[in-house]
Amino acid sequence: MDREELYQEIAQIPIIDVHSHLNRGQLTPPSIDKILLYHMVMYPLRSAGVPEEMLWPGKGKPGPDRKELYRRFAEAWPGMVNTGFAQMLEGILRELYDFDEPVTIDSLPRLEEIFDKKTAEPEWPKEVMRRCNIVRVFSSQVDVPPLENGQWDGGIRFTVEATLINHVIEHKLVGDQLQGAAGATGVEIASYDDLQKAVNAYYDKYDWSDKSAMVAWMGSIADFTPVDRSYIDQIIRDARSGKNISTEDKGLFEAALVRCMCNVALQKAPTFQLVYGTQRLGLGKGNMTARALPQFSSTIPYLLNEYPEIHFNVLNGYELDEPVLCTLCTGYKNFSLSNFWWHSFYPSAMYHGWHRRLEMCPASRLVGFFSDGWNVEWTWARAMMVRRVLSRVLGDKVEQGFYTRDEAVAIARRLFFETPRRIFCGDEVLPETIQ
Repeated sequence: MDREELYQEIAQIPIIDVHSHLNRGQLTPPSIDKILLYHMVMYPLRSAGVPEEMLWPGKGKPGPDRKELYRRFAEAWPGMVNTGFAQMLEGILRELYDFDEPVTIDSLPRLEEIFDKKTAEPEWPKEVMRRCNIVRVFSSQVDVPPLENGQWDGGIRFTVEATLINHVIEHKLVGDQLQGAAGATGVEIASYDDLQKAVNAYYDKYDWSDKSAMVAWMGSIADFTPVDRSYIDQIIRDARSGKNISTEDKGLFEAALVRCMCNVALQKAPTFQLVYGTQRLGLGKGNMTARALPQFSSTIPYLLNEYPEIHFNVLNGYELDEPVLCTLCTGYKNFSLSNFWWHSFYPSAMYHGWHRRLEMCPASRLVGFFSDGWNVEWTWARAMMVRRVLSRVLGDKVEQGFYTRDEAVAIARRLFFETPRRIFCGDEVLPETIQ
C-alpha cells in the first residue's frame, strides 16, 4: 500500500474544527511575532534558553525589546527545532510563507517582509483554510465584529468558553475564589443554592442565541461521587471562614460547581465540552503541568447518569487517562472524545492514543480534529499534523489486515466530518469545500 496516496486521499476530506479561538475580525495575526511566539512554542523556547521574563513579562510591565527578543529566539531555535511544535512552525514558514531557511537574526527581517506581503492580501486567510479544507469552525471568541457586506465568515460558529471559578489555578484558596465569584455576579455565596444562583447570573450575561456548546477548561481534580448538599454547604462555610480546604473537599466542591454549570447547559446549550488535564500550580505563568487526579475520569459516570440530556465532549490533555475515557465512550451514549489537547498534542502521543481509541471506541463517538487555534496559520499547522498522524495509524491498520483501504478512508471521514457534524451542527447542511 502506498502510504502517501492514502494520506492524499484522506487530505481531501472536509474537516470540522470543534474547538477554536479564531476571530473573523483578525484571522491572521498583525505581525510575525504571533506566529513565532505562539503560546505552545513559548514553552520549548524557555526551555531552550529564552528568559521567562521576555516571554511572559507580567501584567503592567513593558514587553521586551523586539530586536533583542528576535536575537534570543534565533539563539534558542537550534536547541528546540526537534520539538513537535517547532516542526509545525517550520511547516508554517516553509509551506505557507515560502521561507525555507534557518531562522536566524539575519533571516528574520526577510521573513517579516514575506509575512507582511502575504497577509496584506485580502484572500490570504481563505486560502490558508482552503488548503486544509476546514469547512466549519466552532470558536469561543465573544468580541466578534459584525459581518460586513460580502465579508467571508470563515465558516465560524460560536460557543461560550467561560467558567465562574477558575479550576485551572488549583493553588487558589476556595474562600478567595468564592469572594471573586461574588464580586463578578453580585451573589454572596454561602450555600450550594447560592452557588447555583451565582453560576446562573454569570452565564446569563452571555448571548446564547447562536451558541452551539458550553466550553470549560477544567482543573481536573473534581470528584463527582454524589454527596449530600449539606456537605457542600459545610465546605463553603469553612472556606468563607478562612479554613484551608483539603484536596479531597476541593474535588467535591469543584464537582458541585460543574453540576451547577450542567444545570445551565440544560437550558442554554446541551453540548458541554470539557477541556482538562493541564494545571497551573501557582509556580509562575509559564509553568503548566499535565495533571489530573484519578477520581476525575473514574467518577465522570455519575455526571453522565445525572445529565443524560447533555452530550459531554472531552478534550484530553492527560495521556494517562485515555484507557478510562475510552471505556466511557463504550459505556455511555452521551459521551464522546475529541482529538488531543496541550501535553497530549504530540505525534507520538496522538499516534498511540488513536490506535487505542480506534480499537476500543465506535468512530461515531470520536471527533478527529480541533485546532485550539488563535490564527489560521496555526489552525493549518495542527490540521496537517493530525492528518499525518491519523493517516499513519489508519495505514498501519490496513497493512495489518484490520481495515481495507476504503474502510480506512471512510473512518477518517467519520472522524473529521460526520461525527462532529452530528454532535455540533444539528440539522445544518454543511458544504464539503470552503465556500
